Amino acid sequence: QEGKVFAKGDKIVWKCRNCGYLHEGTKAPNMCPACLHPQSYFEVKAYNY
Repeated sequence: QEGKVFAKGDKIVWKCRNCGYLHEGTKAPNMCPACLHPQSYFEVKAYNY
């Protein structure tokens, strides 16, 4: 609602759920540069084991 789904305050790693491309930044790219899927395919990369 506040537009914070694809934008965070700190620099984090975003992962494309389609191809696995990793992007480091405060917000997810509008389009994946590797597979050209839209921003909705990005999620915050989890470092859980």
